[in-house]
Amino acid sequence: MRAQLMVPEASMEARVVPTMDAQDIVWSLNRQIFGSEPDLFTWFCRMRCAGHRAFVVLAFESEGDRVNTAVGFLLAHERAEGVINVWLAGVLERCRRCGHLQRLAGELLTHLQDDDRITMTTRPDQFPHMHALMERYALRQPKNDGDPEEKVRYMVKSAGELKARVKHCQCRGDQRLSAVVAELVRNCPWTATVDASTMISWMRSELDEFKAALEQFRDEGTEDAKVAREALISELGDVLFDALMLNAVAARELALDPDAA
Repeated sequence: MRAQLMVPEASMEARVVPTMDAQDIVWSLNRQIFGSEPDLFTWFCRMRCAGHRAFVVLAFESEGDRVNTAVGFLLAHERAEGVINVWLAGVLERCRRCGHLQRLAGELLTHLQDDDRITMTTRPDQFPHMHALMERYALRQPKNDGDPEEKVRYMVKSAGELKARVKHCQCRGDQRLSAVVAELVRNCPWTATVDASTMISWMRSELDEFKAALEQFRDEGTEDAKVAREALISELGDVLFDALMLNAVAARELALDPDAA
């Protein structure tokens, strides 16, 4: 398992914005992400007139001269009392695998009531990362008549329960990684079979990979320095993850206090 160590070059956040204020931003992002035009105009008009709750969540990055640049969005609305439907969500391709989708979902959750249910659909062949997220946190639902074969429906029965499960998404930096490790040790059946000796052997392997990446980083010229630097950061993230896992697994195995390490 890889843990990406985030470097302090860019700050990232997600926040709910007023529905009408976000219309132009969502239109632009949708064209860049999907290259198609779902009926956004109708959705925004319906949300303006509807008496139910509606949410527009935007993901932002700030780096250098680019301040609060929108890189992703999520649209959701109350389709029936206490049922929130995630209608559309996406992140720019260059910004994927950075946690933006989780931040969008996490920000939406902070605005929902604990007993709200959440529904959504996706197409696994087109959006594998969204599909993986749904498989992890939601329940598959039967298809409706007329659904395309590739469409999969999901439901979360309790927003409150989901908040508890994904609370690490609201953390930042080392706090988020520590929360992920704690969740794995508590609830992952595979992690339950791992002991301290196994973690030590894996950590040695990761240290060897980090050493090789460090030597390559020092030897590369300026042309390939960025690629070598990204590889170095990735390997360092693996070492950090294994160190935290070793601490947690040893504490469980030997009845130690992990916070005392």
